[in-house]
Amino acid sequence: LALPTIASKESIIRVYDHDVQGRTVIRPLVGPRLDGPNDAAVIRPRLDSDRGIAIGCGLCPQLSDVDPYWMAWHAIDEAIRNVVAVGGDPRRTAILDNFCWGRPDEPRRLGELVRAAQACHDAARVCGVPFISGKDSLNNEFAFQPADAAVLRAAMARYGLTLNADATRLAIPGTLLISAVALVDDVHRCVTADLKQAGAPLYLVGQPTRPPGRDASGRPEFDPEVAHRTHLLAAELIRDGLAAAVHDVSDGGLLVALAEMAIAGDRGLHVHGFDDWAWEEEELDRSPLLVGGEGAEAGAFYFDEMPALYLIEPRLERYDEFRRRVRTAPSLLIATVEPDVPPHAAEFRFDVPTTSEAIARVPLGELRDIWQAPLRG
Repeated sequence: LALPTIASKESIIRVYDHDVQGRTVIRPLVGPRLDGPNDAAVIRPRLDSDRGIAIGCGLCPQLSDVDPYWMAWHAIDEAIRNVVAVGGDPRRTAILDNFCWGRPDEPRRLGELVRAAQACHDAARVCGVPFISGKDSLNNEFAFQPADAAVLRAAMARYGLTLNADATRLAIPGTLLISAVALVDDVHRCVTADLKQAGAPLYLVGQPTRPPGRDASGRPEFDPEVAHRTHLLAAELIRDGLAAAVHDVSDGGLLVALAEMAIAGDRGLHVHGFDDWAWEEEELDRSPLLVGGEGAEAGAFYFDEMPALYLIEPRLERYDEFRRRVRTAPSLLIATVEPDVPPHAAEFRFDVPTTSEAIARVPLGELRDIWQAPLRG
């Protein structure tokens, strides 16, 4: 939670006025304290209409060195997840690309760029999301003198990176930023990421998969068709009023997403161990979760940045209908919101993956401080 890429960006977000013209319905920060991260924003262009527009983005440069094709796919999937998570319609979503790359006259860089562009084509076809605009920024490289190489090599080593002995240029990782806009039929049906109901169950909806680079082949298990069906299901649950809170799994993985929902809602959360998971779909492929049964592989499930996954808190008054609907897709009950307690007594409890023994009981206030401190203004 304290990593700069994951820590709260509130001090940066608040530099911008998100209420210009008074048409903002969902803001980037949500919850009782208005400090919790949300997946996307929603605006209402016409005040005489209940229709709105969800705006979100996706960015996964960490996968670029593994395979630019899957880097682009994951960025597109994340952008779609983000607009769906607030109530956007994935069937009426459009996307924009922003390529940031090295020198395209270098054969390897050009090949990587072609791979990313191919993913854009494939994703647009599978998900039915047209590209309506875009831009590129090429030749993002830094040239340095031999005398500077030692300093640069030492700086990179601190982050586990290496520099070729004969290198004189350093390129940025091939990066694709995807922006998404989606229609919202009724802004009153929009949801946010903050937990809302004491004692409510929290479901993971979607097929967990190993990300690229987790095995020797480097090939991911991501199935775009399954991902698309998951987006449609999440959108239907929100549209039909069955979801009280929704958050996608992205930077930092599942455990970070769970912590963000607890922080945003100012509510304690009990994350269950594997033995206590309630599987709604018996056909769910559990192999990515339980490979090795314990240790690094089991624990990695909580930190892998897997695509096409949503955390959904159902509305308690419609819980039975929610359970019936999610049985059509991979889904499991993974956590429970704590009963109402004074804010200072709320805690984030995480059980051992293979037992019900708690390995972490962190006061929610302490968890919030850890998350907010690194970039606090």
